[in-house]
Amino acid sequence: MKKRAVIFLSLLSLIVISCKDDSSMAGTAVLESTDVIKVREDTFPISTMIDTCDYIISSPDSFLLGEREETYGTIKADILTQLACPEGYVYPKGTVFDSIRIFLYYKTWTGDNLSPLSINVYEMDRATLDYSPNPKYKTNEPLEKYCSLADSTIILQRQRIVVPELYQDSAYYSSLAAYLPAVSFTVDPNSGFFKRFTSKLAYTTQGDFNEHILKGLYITTDFGSSAVLNISSIMMVVSYHFTYTRFDGVEVTEMGEKSFYSNSEVKQINRFIYEDRTALLKTLQEDSAYNYIVAPAGIYTYVDLPMRQMYDTILGIVDPLDKEAAQQQYETYSAYVNLARLQVMVDNNLVWEDKGRRRTTYAAPAQQVLLIRCGQNNERLHAFFEDKELPSDTVAVLSSLYTGVDVVGNTTFYYSFDISSLLTNILHVRPDELPNDRDNMRVALVPVSIVTSTNSNGSTSVVAMKEEQTISVTRLYSTKNPAVQTTLQVVSSLFFKDY
Repeated sequence: MKKRAVIFLSLLSLIVISCKDDSSMAGTAVLESTDVIKVREDTFPISTMIDTCDYIISSPDSFLLGEREETYGTIKADILTQLACPEGYVYPKGTVFDSIRIFLYYKTWTGDNLSPLSINVYEMDRATLDYSPNPKYKTNEPLEKYCSLADSTIILQRQRIVVPELYQDSAYYSSLAAYLPAVSFTVDPNSGFFKRFTSKLAYTTQGDFNEHILKGLYITTDFGSSAVLNISSIMMVVSYHFTYTRFDGVEVTEMGEKSFYSNSEVKQINRFIYEDRTALLKTLQEDSAYNYIVAPAGIYTYVDLPMRQMYDTILGIVDPLDKEAAQQQYETYSAYVNLARLQVMVDNNLVWEDKGRRRTTYAAPAQQVLLIRCGQNNERLHAFFEDKELPSDTVAVLSSLYTGVDVVGNTTFYYSFDISSLLTNILHVRPDELPNDRDNMRVALVPVSIVTSTNSNGSTSVVAMKEEQTISVTRLYSTKNPAVQTTLQVVSSLFFKDY
């Protein structure tokens, strides 16, 4: 890529917005110099790196299915899911079961649409998914816990499909909706699954259905590294007919269908396997000029902030080892960070190799990224998503992907995080009670998907959030990149607590 003569703001830089109106400080001129608020600006070194997160929490509202090999790793995605039971339903007397079909509706796909995709479906035979209100399933959940893969559990085996180009069907298309392509399979009526499933003519509760009729489905692929489907919904349809005699003596045959859905009422896991993740991470770490965020591989960019240095500098602690003096300084002064903004620049010119054919389509960067305190072993990060927390300025800060223009008129892309509240929260902690990450507070940049709601005043708020579970690759300018600066400027205020 041809280098451009561009002057970047720092990769992680301060955007200072100051107020020119001094009316709020009226009267301060008559105060003693020791009584006024002390405003200072400090520059601190920061560093970035990339590393892996062992797992992410599976919360699918759609599923990836298939295997895809590209420059940024080989992802294999499969599905464990329960099916919703039509509670209280009883098949009519004399029902004869005709067929069981499985439908996989997909919104998009990536890969080679001319290469066949081989799909297998197994019955979960060892255990069903935990039906507690808030199970915490990981994307690396062990398969052997739920499915033995024995021949007796095979529902569909090596069903070959070729992914069609996505299109809008004129018979279905309107201004409000578009036709969704689907792949469907018919279960062998002589299979053990067909016979077992159709032996039950009534359904009571979801729990009974999961335990005694169908624990769930395991859907996977086993052919090549060609394509990944983005499955929007999964449905199993049972077709049947029954015959009865009307009041006038005429014998009538009726046809019927009963559908079983993989939806929000049941538990689901989208499992992700990056078979070459260790080698990929090593390769990416060798690129000192850039950092990467690869989803859903759990490869994140981490930023180390010198929290102890910030704490001591802003509070005016001269010798951190003098605990008595440090405590006295803490009890005398209150400190606030007025402004500290991390601006992370994104390189939007990614291309990758696809089986020897050069593709010009870039790997789209994440649209939403969360900056979050992660702790030394990602324990804070995991707890945030396991407990389904929402962004808090003192723990996690959300940013969209922004666009701007540099000094020569080229479009730039970046994420921007206001971390002033996060830093202020740390400054209000006693010196002897600083958290374990006090020396270098590590934060992670995590791609997320969000759900928003519009409030009565027209403002928008985030009501749900999860780690991104679709494919994205984001390349960031590293603090080691010579084109950017590597410091963070912080504007803070210090004043007497009894002022």
